[in-house]
Amino acid sequence: TPYLHLDMSCKICTKVLQKSHRFFIRRILHNSPAVYHQMQNCNLTTDAPSIVIPKKIKRDELSILQALASTVERDTNAPAYQYMDDPFFQPTSLLQKKSYSLAKASGKKAAHYVMDRWPWIFEHGVYKESYFNIPEVWKVKGSKCKHDISTLDGLEERLERRMVGEAFQAYRALTESGIEIPQDICLQLLDLQSIFNGSNVTEKDLPPEEMFYQDPNPKTGGGGQLRETWRANHPAEVMFENLTEKTPEAYASIIKGMVKYSEAERAYQLYTEMLENNIPVDVSVYNAVILISFQLKDMSAERWDQVITIMEDMKKANVAPNLETFNNALQILGRMPRFNKRQGLAIATINEMIKCGIEPSLGTFTLLLKIFYAFDDNNGPILGDIISYLESKGESILRSSLDLQFFSTAMSKIAYNMHDVDMAHRLHALLNVGENIKFLSNANRQMNYYNAYFKLVCMFQPIGEVMALYEELTPNIWSPSGFHIQELLQCIKMNHAYEHLPIVWSDLILFEHAFKPETMSMFVEIMALKKQDVELQQQFANIALRIMEKKDEEIERKFVPRPLELSGQLLGQCAVICARAEMPEKAESFIKYYLSNQNTLRGTPSVANLEELEKLEIIDEDTIAKIQGDED
Repeated sequence: TPYLHLDMSCKICTKVLQKSHRFFIRRILHNSPAVYHQMQNCNLTTDAPSIVIPKKIKRDELSILQALASTVERDTNAPAYQYMDDPFFQPTSLLQKKSYSLAKASGKKAAHYVMDRWPWIFEHGVYKESYFNIPEVWKVKGSKCKHDISTLDGLEERLERRMVGEAFQAYRALTESGIEIPQDICLQLLDLQSIFNGSNVTEKDLPPEEMFYQDPNPKTGGGGQLRETWRANHPAEVMFENLTEKTPEAYASIIKGMVKYSEAERAYQLYTEMLENNIPVDVSVYNAVILISFQLKDMSAERWDQVITIMEDMKKANVAPNLETFNNALQILGRMPRFNKRQGLAIATINEMIKCGIEPSLGTFTLLLKIFYAFDDNNGPILGDIISYLESKGESILRSSLDLQFFSTAMSKIAYNMHDVDMAHRLHALLNVGENIKFLSNANRQMNYYNAYFKLVCMFQPIGEVMALYEELTPNIWSPSGFHIQELLQCIKMNHAYEHLPIVWSDLILFEHAFKPETMSMFVEIMALKKQDVELQQQFANIALRIMEKKDEEIERKFVPRPLELSGQLLGQCAVICARAEMPEKAESFIKYYLSNQNTLRGTPSVANLEELEKLEIIDEDTIAKIQGDED
């Protein structure tokens, strides 16, 4: 029986004898009594094998989904999560994806506007016990504050809601009334004014909008607008001067705000003031001051000397650098492409970084690529070394915003500097390791990456691998532009792989490139090069007829914003395609359309097409003479 294993000196064993515990614990003790005796320092010895209970693993709400996802491979042909909808509404072209995403973001912003403008609507009826009644939803909603602006509670409320302008008004009202404001609240307000440049917080872009926005460059803040600069008579400076005790935190807030809004000289002046007054400087301030070295000096060597000086100040103060410190130093080198010593100094910076025990991030490698491949004729081996290092590490972790630029930058350098298709395949395999695909979160980075990758494969790989990659990426991962479609058609033409044209045509319809003049003319020209087997030639003829149907639909509508542009050469090629498919009546209809609209069409059917049509008895010599006579 199971009770032969019991030890009466053990508390657990004694519990078993109680009626309330006997039944549910009997089977456990029978199978593994050693577990319980070990927990209670029981002296019982048994021959039963011991069981080691593993420590509890902390899990979040996504753990089960992640475990299930790990059992299947990623479906490359599935649409991205943000585009999942009814199949009829799933976007395929880049324009459709952009419109779809921005429309959803616009709807959310409209909902936020309604909640801000008329919050009282959601306090009654069905909304009272719903999502809208959760207090957290209304933390920053509504147009009115509960507390008066001239009270300390009013200042704290406006601080919490990030009402930058009103918070400063509350600060001035309290100061003029002689009410003492606690130091911690003053520091919070100073930080708020410095971060947002003393202006009210603008509405934050939603993820769909951020995905399609261009990355800001050094001269603009994105969208073609000039970057915002530090305001004159800045509220943060007023508050800083009024502080009774200028703490290191206060200096850090205003210096980082000035660096963010390009007030380089004043920021460096405050930094120097901290050093002279022996005020502790934290690593974030050193990092910010390193970034403005480019603006403080004019010559490249002087700018780098300035960076070295700041790092020596860190060493004297026993402040350990971090990843951002070295990345900022590399950014300065990257902005000096004509500086001859930049590559050697970059390697020395990486060596110093490793000595400090800091592992380079993807953003660090991005900056290295910009330094070593600043011009199109640079093709050194460092990129291969970086990829080998990352292959040994496996999945990467996001450690800075610069990390998001690595894969698109690396693929561009491989395609346009090195022309190494094998290295491109290695980088693409690295992208598909773990969750590395998330580093292509921005639509513009995705397009840059896949455009460069596909262009390189088209140039150097056989048509089989080109089409395999094309089918893997389109339409959900990558929507090719008209230029890349033409590259694909050129690749098909060079390899005489005409059997792929029907598949490409169906994709052209999805991508909305089928009836664009350049793409359509090139596509029809390739179909007309050579007679194919019966089935394929019939498919070509159907494509040619679809072009004519499109034109007939436009004629019936009478008004079309962008009418289909046909040419005499294209109509002659379509006639030849139909004639080869043993559709003489359809072939003749193209010639008749040309003759009836020759005054509005550009170009004429080629001599080779006319001769073939005459040989197939579609037209006669008089028709040829009439067409050629009109050409003369």
